[in-house]
Formats: sequence, structure tokens, C-alpha cells
Amino acid sequence: MSKQIGSFEIVRRSEAHAGAASYVGRNSTDGSRATIDVWAPETPVAQARFLERATAAAVLEHDHVARILDFGIDGTTSCRIEEASDGEALETRLRQGGKLSRETALAWLVQIARALEYAHGMGVVHGDLHPGMVMIRSDGTAGLRGFANPRTTGELRYRAPELLRGDPVDVRTDLYAFGVLLHHLLTYEPGRRQALPRRLKSAASLPLGDLPADFPRRLLPILEGCLHNDPADRPSSLASALDALEAVSHDLTATQTSLADVELSGRVPGKDGEPPPSLEKVAAAIKRPSRSRFRRRWLTFATVAGTALWVGGTLWWSKGSPAVAGSDAPVAEAAAITEAERLGTAGAAPDPHPSDDVSSSTDSAVPAGAATSTTLPVHSASRGTGRLALAPAWHPEITVSVAGREPVLLDRRRVFEVEAGVDHVLTFELATRDYQIREQVVTQVPSGRLLETPVPLVRPGFLRVAPAEESARPVFVRIGDEAIGWTPIDGLEVPVGTHVLSVFKNPTWRPEERIDQQIRVRSRQKTTVQFDLESEPPALIVDGQRIEYAPVDEEPAP
Repeated sequence: MSKQIGSFEIVRRSEAHAGAASYVGRNSTDGSRATIDVWAPETPVAQARFLERATAAAVLEHDHVARILDFGIDGTTSCRIEEASDGEALETRLRQGGKLSRETALAWLVQIARALEYAHGMGVVHGDLHPGMVMIRSDGTAGLRGFANPRTTGELRYRAPELLRGDPVDVRTDLYAFGVLLHHLLTYEPGRRQALPRRLKSAASLPLGDLPADFPRRLLPILEGCLHNDPADRPSSLASALDALEAVSHDLTATQTSLADVELSGRVPGKDGEPPPSLEKVAAAIKRPSRSRFRRRWLTFATVAGTALWVGGTLWWSKGSPAVAGSDAPVAEAAAITEAERLGTAGAAPDPHPSDDVSSSTDSAVPAGAATSTTLPVHSASRGTGRLALAPAWHPEITVSVAGREPVLLDRRRVFEVEAGVDHVLTFELATRDYQIREQVVTQVPSGRLLETPVPLVRPGFLRVAPAEESARPVFVRIGDEAIGWTPIDGLEVPVGTHVLSVFKNPTWRPEERIDQQIRVRSRQKTTVQFDLESEPPALIVDGQRIEYAPVDEEPAP
């Protein structure tokens, strides 16, 4: 094998498998370290699939995801180059033994779940999650590498049943592997062989005999849901798992803080003739928060309430500002604000963290796929500035408006320089002929930091409406109060959630000629609705389930 791949020099081989190898590389341009993975021989079909996955994963920009620097194919060899972390694989850490604290395991799981949730939101699936793909960095945080692997290299127990059957990989494949990893880390004991997940998962319930007595009970539904045999029975995302993990981690930290309050308050136990506190006193003190904790809670509540009132007053006052869409402010005031913004932008400090992927805010000077940087006016120099990074959205027409400014397309990575320490309202919007969605989030950027913010817009679901029999005549379809058209309808993009679907023999609102039915649309999944209006009573068939029509009491407004 050549000692040079592009601008990267191979230093040494770090790992080898059947038909695959990993190398430690060095960028000959700046001397930075990299991980070079190669697979050979690969079929043309496998290489095409690898290029598709690597192209999708190359846009990932997250604190806990190893960035793909380059990839390509040469003959029958596929190659991927990732940034290298200054740590070791979780697999190596566990193989070395040593006690693993519950707090550390939970922190790693939260970071891995955040990375996967971000990647899934970008439409990227890992497909080969196992401890060898988790890097424990020198600062103690966990990072995820190995996106776009053309082969599964992990242990057999981390592979979902559908992988063994040769079915396509999707988000639920990652959820299964994450469930195995969660069980592995939270039941880890040095020198003890872990139970195989084939004994753990069950379509009905999870055997609690395989779990330690102190296993967090809040995580049991998450573990059971992720380890279902059938992918359809698993959750559709890691959102609920991430919420549960963060809650358990917070509760554990709060309990340890209470214990520290008991041990550190007053005089040192055992000195000056004072006996150490009994176990009963310690337990009672943990259950009863100290007065300082009550004061902290009161201060937290007062801070949150004050912030909410301030934000509400600011939004109410800003209705007269031309920075808000639909404002009726005088033109003279708008001109004054525009002049202030021009002066603020011109006097902004230079970027304290220059980066190769952040360029000028002028779109015409930026090549396709590169990141852009936009400077927003900073009105308080004492707070400093920070940077807000937005990855390319899953649809090229999704726009973002930062603090009421002109919307910007998220067709590539965007970086905004904003005032630090204040609330910024981000408005994400997609408006096409068949699909409209709008979401707002409020975020703060720390001074001198780069904050990665995912796009909150959820991918739509798809709707198909067709007759149960080919001979049936077309019907007219409405979703809520919106007229859709005559059947057949296929591939219609519909927002995620519950909708009322109505079918009519003709496009009128006569109750005796329509059928109403609630349908639930899931992200990136097709909902099929078939109708049988000739049967008695008429019926709809939603995803294979027949639902007979019951007359409605009230007539909807036209």
C-alpha cells in the first residue's frame, strides 16, 4: 500500500481485520493527526453504497462526532479519512479493566445519544455502533467515529436482527446497538463477562434477573424498547432515551451533592470529641434538602421567572420594531435602525477563532458546499461575541432567520457571529407547493465559543390514498380544512402528527357523503389509506387496519 494518500501520510498501522485495516495518518500540510480506514476488495455495488453514505456523513459537524476529512475509491479499495482524537477506544478502556463509575457511564451515554440524535436528524445512520467506534478523549468526553463504514466490524451481539437477515440499515438499527451499549456500560463489572443481548430482549418484557438491583428503573422502558426483535416495535428516535438518561444523570448528581453537603457541613466528624453521624442521619439528610439547596432552588426559580418576564416584555415591545416581520413602525425609525446596524457591523471585532470552514458572508465568493459566516450587529461590547453554526438542512429550501434578520438558505453550513450571553430567536421555515412548516427556537451563545445548533424541522411523512378495489371511482380528499384533490394520491408530504382525513363522493360538505378518520403520520414513513365506500357500512383501511365509518354529529364548516 502507498505511504501517501492525497495530502495524508501513513505513519503506522493501528488495527487490522479481514479485508479491512486502520492506520494512523498525518496531514503533510499542517501536521494534524488522522485515522485512515481502508477496505478491500469491494464490489462496485458496495463501493457505490459507501460513496453515498460517506457523502451524507461528510456534512456532520458536532462536538461528539469525528469529522470525515476525505474519502474515495481506488480500484477495488475504498478509503475514508477521519480526524483523530487524542484518546483511546472505549473497547480498549473496557478491556483494560478497572472500575467504571455510574456517573461516567451515564455521561458517555448522553454524549453518544446526542451525537446519534444529531446524525439521525441530518438523515445519516451509523449502522456499526459498538465500543470500538466510541472514542474516549483525553478530557474524559466520548466521541463517535466510523460513520459510513461499508462493513459491520463490531461484535455480533451489537448487530440488530435485521442486519443478520440482510435487511437495509435505518435509524432503528442504531437504536438496537445503543440499547446493547447502554446495558453493557450500566452493568459493567471488571473481569465479568457480560450477558448477551439475545437473552435480554423479549417481545413482552425484559427479564430483571439479569440486571443489578441498583439499575436505574427509569431506563428499563428505554432498554426494553431498543432491544425489540422487530424494528417496528422500537422507538422512532433517541429523543425519549436522551431525556431519560439526562434525568437519571441529574438525579444521581443531585444525590451526591446532598451527601457532600452532609459530610462537609459543620465540624469534621470524629474530631473535637464529636462522633461521626449515623447512617440514619445521613439518609435523612439526603432525603431532606439542606437550607442552602432551598435557597438555590428559590434563586433558580426567581431567575427563570425574571428571564421569562424580560423575554416576554422584549417581544411585546419589539412589535413596533421594523426588525420584526409585519411591523408597522415608521420609515424614519427603520432607517435609523438600519444605520445603527451598519455602524455596528462595521465596528465588529474580528473573529477570535478563525477556521478554514468559515468564510466571508458574501455568498457569491463562497464555493458550493462551503460554510458561510454572517456578522450580526453587536450592541453590547461587554458581553463579547460568539459564533452560531448551522449544518446544511435536509431540504435545500429550508431557511433560517436569526433575531428577525433576512432569512438565509441552509443549503450549506452557515456560521453567524452573534452577541454572546443574550437570547436569540431562530426561525426555521420551509414553504414548498405541497409542504409548509415553521419552528422557532431560542438560544444563547457563550462568549468566544462556537455553538452547533441542529435544524429542528422534522422531516415530513408521506400519504397514499387509493381505492380498495381498482374498479372503485375516485373520491375527493381533504386533510383538516385543506382541500387536497381527487384520488389516487401518492407520495403527498404531510406534517408529522395526527390529522383528520376526510373522503367525499363529491367535493361538498354533506355529512352523508363523507367519511372522517384520524390518521397518525410519522416522519419519513408512508401512511396508506384505502377506502371502500360501496360496503355497508362504508370503511377506511389505514395501514391494513379496517375502520368502519360512524356518522358524525356535526357538520364541519366549508
